[in-house]
Amino acid sequence: MVELKGASSSSSNNLAAEILKILSKYDVQINQIISITSDNGANMIKATKILSKFSMNEEHEVTDEDLNNTYLDNINNLESPSNLHVENIQICRCAAHTTQLCALDVTKDSEIKKYLLYCRNFTKFIRKTSNGFRDAFELRSLKLPKLDCTTRWGSTYKMIQSLLAAKEALIEVESITNKSSEENFENNDSLWEFMESYVTVFTPLQEAIVKFQAENLHYGNFYAEWLKCKMITSKLVQNNTNTLVKYIGEKVPSHPKWDKREKAVTYLSNLWKKYCCVTSKDVADTTVLTPQGSFENEADEMLNSFLADILESPNGEIVHNDVYSKIKNLHLSFMRSGTNVLEFWKERKYSEPELYALSCVCFGIPPTQVTVERAFSTLKLILTDSRNRMNHETLEDILLVKLNSAFINEAINKLSLFEDQNQEH
Repeated sequence: MVELKGASSSSSNNLAAEILKILSKYDVQINQIISITSDNGANMIKATKILSKFSMNEEHEVTDEDLNNTYLDNINNLESPSNLHVENIQICRCAAHTTQLCALDVTKDSEIKKYLLYCRNFTKFIRKTSNGFRDAFELRSLKLPKLDCTTRWGSTYKMIQSLLAAKEALIEVESITNKSSEENFENNDSLWEFMESYVTVFTPLQEAIVKFQAENLHYGNFYAEWLKCKMITSKLVQNNTNTLVKYIGEKVPSHPKWDKREKAVTYLSNLWKKYCCVTSKDVADTTVLTPQGSFENEADEMLNSFLADILESPNGEIVHNDVYSKIKNLHLSFMRSGTNVLEFWKERKYSEPELYALSCVCFGIPPTQVTVERAFSTLKLILTDSRNRMNHETLEDILLVKLNSAFINEAINKLSLFEDQNQEH
């Protein structure tokens, strides 16, 4: 992790220069870079263009006075294009960021936006110390609602859920209708019905957001969780008689389409060419990724039925000796959603070494910035006001230990610190 200082430190030119320094430090060539996972910030896209010719994802600090206009502007600013391909580097949109965009997409509807802003103003009112709700919430063992933030994943759901959990304590609060748009809210049955409907519809999406924060998430997991989220949401909306639930549910975007096979074949073919250019070792030596655990529930069963309907098993085995033919004619039979895809390809390490090598690259691409976000959170705890003179080398060493604490015991056991002492005894 590199600390960038100065007014132009996060410019695209400076970002590109710092990235090249880090790559050089670890002896990584620019042509080895397959993709960059980003929130599609303009500076990161420009930096990628510079890198192709040869994210600092700062969370908005939210306060109890955060303006609604600023909140809505931030939503508009989060709107970003689809994945981009800059020369030989793919810019992949963070999957968690994409999910957050889906949650924010409902704010485009004027009626939903009105109630969301009421919820925000209600939360500001509750959090204002002079209104005396903090002590009341503490006495009732209730969690004080936190004002949502456009860049904090799932924060709108959590804010509304906290308000709903405190309904008994808040139901008698008088509405505010004679002040500014930053303070007015109507505390009535319609507002509480909206909150209940919102939580009902967005619970599957919120659960998906939590799963997307897994450190070893790969794109196969992301796609499966996204499909399950959509299927459960659709079922929930269809089976619910509440008009508002159906209304909100219709605003949730649908799952990705299945018409990308030709693009996938082209991408994998180009990826194989690049793989052959940058590595000279046997594909059988490619490092294996750590497998994920399996899961089985109603959402898995729905996904299994969906996949079984659209994926046909091959009628016969055809041997393709050329790797490009293997890619073009690759047709995998249906596998249940609980199948460990990493283990599946590991078992084909020697029978299909080229496809195995490609799978290691593809499943090694991080679909989210979760690891980076955790690093920033750790950095805030280390680089405090009382330790702001710490030099970069010391900071980097501390971060290295903090972010890899799971490997400390294993690393210590491999050290020869006590070998001489043991030999003397």
